[in-house]
Amino acid sequence: QPLGPLTPRRENSSPSYNPPVPPDPKLPFHLHLAEGAKPIILPSDLPEPYRLVLLPMYPQPQFDAAVQATFRGPTGTVDPELLGEPDATLLAWRKQRHRQLPQIRLAVLCAHEFVGWCFGLSTRVDTFHMASSAVLEPHRRKGLYTAMARALFQLVRDAGYNALTSHHVATNNSILIAKLKLGFFIVGVELDARNGVLLSMEYPLHEGRRAVLRARSGETLIPAALAEQLCEG
Repeated sequence: QPLGPLTPRRENSSPSYNPPVPPDPKLPFHLHLAEGAKPIILPSDLPEPYRLVLLPMYPQPQFDAAVQATFRGPTGTVDPELLGEPDATLLAWRKQRHRQLPQIRLAVLCAHEFVGWCFGLSTRVDTFHMASSAVLEPHRRKGLYTAMARALFQLVRDAGYNALTSHHVATNNSILIAKLKLGFFIVGVELDARNGVLLSMEYPLHEGRRAVLRARSGETLIPAALAEQLCEG
């Protein structure tokens, strides 16, 4: 289904922020497009007819169908109802509070066709989480995923975050390799009831944090200033 007219992004444009908190005028970009806002075209090097856009909401039913095709299956994500259905009233309340977190909905369109997405949200004051992302099979290996990831890096860096995190199934080699090439670090392993064994990854948004992570992992020597800090007391 067509998404309607797209508005090119202008420098210093300020999409409205939800919840109703006065936006910081110093930020070049504000997370959270209001639900009624128009999609915004983002700069990218994608070939025609692909476009990278910022959306207030993902188009339905295309988005649900894409998620179902990508993540569900005999060994994929378990439907949450199978884990114990929560009280409907409390679930609705939690969803409403969840929607108040700073969020980003990136998408790739091929003409007007929805072919890829990257959804992220703030999980801590200094950290943004890349919660769900994929490109549909016929459109893979064309640089679409990389374009979305790099756009997300810039948007969350501009918004003042220090790190971007993500989780991936431990055997999903194609996405793990793609993330490592982009500069992510593997920072942990966890067992998740819905998704199985996951690798935790982090993309440091500033060189200082990247240098410290490399040192903490043993890849490089600990910087003198950090060594002094660790030895104090």
